[in-house]
Amino acid sequence: MAGRAVFLLDSPHPIPVLGMGAPWAMLSICGRPLIEYWIEFALRLGVDQCLVVAGDGGEKVTSFLEDGARYGIQVSYAFPGSVDTSKLNESPQGVFLLLQGPLFPFLDAVLNPIAPGDRSFKFQSSQASLEITQGDRGKAVHEDIRTLGIQPLQLDSVKDFYAISMRLLDSRLRGYLTPGYSLSADGSFIGMDTITPASCKLMGPLVIGNRCRFGVMTNIGPSAIIGNHVVVDTKTEISRSIILDSTYIGRSLDIIGKVVAGNKIIDPEDGEILELSEAWIVEDLREKSSSDILLHSFGRLAAFFLLLLLTPLYWILGKPLAMLGQFRMEPARILNRSGKLISYLQVTGSGMSYRIFSALLFDLRPFLVLAVQGHIGLCGCDPVSGEAVSPQQDLSDYYPGAFTYGLARGIQTAEPELAEMDRHFYAGSRSLLEDLRILTRCIKFRLFGIKSL
Repeated sequence: MAGRAVFLLDSPHPIPVLGMGAPWAMLSICGRPLIEYWIEFALRLGVDQCLVVAGDGGEKVTSFLEDGARYGIQVSYAFPGSVDTSKLNESPQGVFLLLQGPLFPFLDAVLNPIAPGDRSFKFQSSQASLEITQGDRGKAVHEDIRTLGIQPLQLDSVKDFYAISMRLLDSRLRGYLTPGYSLSADGSFIGMDTITPASCKLMGPLVIGNRCRFGVMTNIGPSAIIGNHVVVDTKTEISRSIILDSTYIGRSLDIIGKVVAGNKIIDPEDGEILELSEAWIVEDLREKSSSDILLHSFGRLAAFFLLLLLTPLYWILGKPLAMLGQFRMEPARILNRSGKLISYLQVTGSGMSYRIFSALLFDLRPFLVLAVQGHIGLCGCDPVSGEAVSPQQDLSDYYPGAFTYGLARGIQTAEPELAEMDRHFYAGSRSLLEDLRILTRCIKFRLFGIKSL
């Protein structure tokens, strides 16, 4: 049985602090946008066509849903004011579903079959009321919508958002298409390109998004929802909490029963927002294009001063060490940020003298020269060797640096999968704070042998 759904998304986001510039349809619930839950519900009703009427931020919905082919539904779009809402249900025979306002289609049970005939379902939400109508087309018949196994829940506050997310995570998540892949039998789901060290303890139920990174001795869960591109630093515990996309959580913190969005910690019970300026506690990791010039300038300037500091030490200590040990200087090539192959002299060696040489960063002098010249950054991902360059090399998230995650781990040449993960992660994390973090950890490893993820 064919049908049609209409989603009216022209109302403003009821929870701006959680919207982060996106319409309410893109609000993440347990790792998936709200609109995706409604698409899934519409498909269960037998809908095969969907009209999305989107206002501000509608391009985010458009780029996410596209034409609906991956869901098996045909999605079209319209601007607010271009659709006569009184005639929306004048569509071909079958099921008609209308959604207006932020609601979540909470499944109470297995979806029951729809009774034969043309059926109309109308869901409208405002802060004052919730209107639900189910009936035969053209008749004012009100029935219990829960006969379909659905309980529409309003999303008008942070308290609503938190309660729905926790309720879904604790009892009904497996009733929907789940994000990521199942980590264990306790209801845990983890996304792609996420790094969890051996000392990180994951306790379900929990949902972890894509491209996350957890420090050593962290405890995640139970009942934790972690968005995409989230960094949780060392010895931090998170439970009964929701961490939204692109958020940094500092070290040695206890986040319990909170919602964290960027640099804001929110108490879901009363909606109180604590906005912090201390980046070592929480921070918004979303890339800000206006900071690119500052970041680039800082990297070149810092590389210049490091090179200035190392040069006299190199002639005093480095040269004698090179004469005492077995050192080699070989020409090598790497791919710079612009995709051009750059030549430099690679210093390698062995023995105690070389270990001291590298501990004092003398082997990184050629990379610092390239950083001063702007070919690479002071910090970033591991540069791609000239021998490993592919003609189809994707440079969209390639930011090579002199100091890298691999260097902080003490890995000379990382596995391709790990190197790619680092590249993706740095592309989304790149900031002055992240560069300082990489630089500090690399120096700690070189001087004291302390490896960091």
